[in-house]
Amino acid sequence: MRIGIFRDLPAPVVFCGGPAAYGGWRRTAGGGRFWTLSLTSPEAKAIRLRLDTVFLPPGAYLLVYDAKDPTERRGPYTDALFRTDAPFWTDSIFTADLMLECNLPPGAPDTEATLKADRIVHLYADPTAPWRRAADATHNDIVFYPAWTNTGNAVAGLGTVGYDGYLWGTGVLVSDTDDSTLIDYFLTANHCVRDQAEADTVEFYWFYQTPYPGAEPPAPEDVPRTGGGADYLAGAGTSENDFALLRLRSVPPAGAVYAGWTTEPPTNGQAVIGIHHPAGTRKRINFGAQSGGSCPSYPSAYYWEVTWGSGFTEVGSSGSPLLTESHELVGQLSGGFSSSTEPGLPDYYGRFDIAYPLVREWLDPDSDGDEMLDTWEIRYFGDPSNATAGADGDGDGFCNLAEYIADTNPTNGESFLRILSISNKTANVISFGSSTGRCYDVEFSTNLADTAWDTVQSNVPGQEAFTSVTRTNTEPAGYYRIRVHLP
Repeated sequence: MRIGIFRDLPAPVVFCGGPAAYGGWRRTAGGGRFWTLSLTSPEAKAIRLRLDTVFLPPGAYLLVYDAKDPTERRGPYTDALFRTDAPFWTDSIFTADLMLECNLPPGAPDTEATLKADRIVHLYADPTAPWRRAADATHNDIVFYPAWTNTGNAVAGLGTVGYDGYLWGTGVLVSDTDDSTLIDYFLTANHCVRDQAEADTVEFYWFYQTPYPGAEPPAPEDVPRTGGGADYLAGAGTSENDFALLRLRSVPPAGAVYAGWTTEPPTNGQAVIGIHHPAGTRKRINFGAQSGGSCPSYPSAYYWEVTWGSGFTEVGSSGSPLLTESHELVGQLSGGFSSSTEPGLPDYYGRFDIAYPLVREWLDPDSDGDEMLDTWEIRYFGDPSNATAGADGDGDGFCNLAEYIADTNPTNGESFLRILSISNKTANVISFGSSTGRCYDVEFSTNLADTAWDTVQSNVPGQEAFTSVTRTNTEPAGYYRIRVHLP
């Protein structure tokens, strides 16, 4: 659903290692300096600014805000958010009059700051205005279905700078099976976020929903948002099952949850539920069934056909999750035919069980629960089911689990953790085979029969191919050993 257009600035605004083409540097009370740029796009509901180039010194940051109401602001944006291979889009500011501000800390010379602003997205409508009246009258507001409130908090609206302008869609935070980490994976439709260039521009709108029965829904500018874009991890186009898996670059707000999922296909006639932002309005919910049909644009090999008993979808609902009554994700909306006038026509959701092999390395890194990541098992054994943790197929004395921990080749008897060399001059330099993604402990003893070893260095991050550790040579002759573990 397109709600904005591109507008190029009459001339790029540039400063590069010195005075800016527009505006000037001013002192702050704390001894730093700041520079501002004012942009106006008449009749815009909101503005996003593209920064084609940004380099900032340590401690510097950018802000964007409403020139008429500086409390409506986004940022700070620091150098950690900017990429050398892609432009940076600021978050939406709901105004026609935008201010960009660059702040330098005390002592930082402006010669270390570089910035080029060249384009805006002019939102000619907020995500709801053209459709709000019709949608409000006919959809199921999720606020009246409290059993789905918590799962609904995984669903977010997303705004994306696409090739044709500014687009609105829906998606969902999804959980992974690794309880030792918390990574913000997000599933949507590929036609909402097609590649890394579009993922760089995404901003997420959270809890855009009626807070309680009888309350007024919030305005989009008043709900929590996270910007900074996302990493595009995997996807497939509409000729397949139309999905995109993203990894957020900014942490979702407190209260956001992660939807569970299943690769078990829903049976024909099984009850399913959809949670979405129809036409970019507040969050709604549908109830229906997986009907088992298909059509030429949405073959059953890639899509679930769904007919609704209550509710329907619209533009803006794309990418939204299809869930079972157990609150498990089984698909994401690609398109369809339901509407307010014909709600019984089918919609089509990309099948999660088909997407699963392409996203397994992120969402289910150890699908067989043997403590060895599937990606490693596939590399050496072709399939996780072919790898047995306790087996030693190459006969080198190390089982597959030990070789996984060491990141050595379990099919090559000459591949195992070893010390490569030890110098013996004024200092000992111990070099050993290593891998990134592993940590190493270097230990020393004067007696091999002694079970107590002294730690030289612990938790040494592994480098590619080999790692070296230096120890002042003040001890008598002895022995070194290397231990490896996962971070």
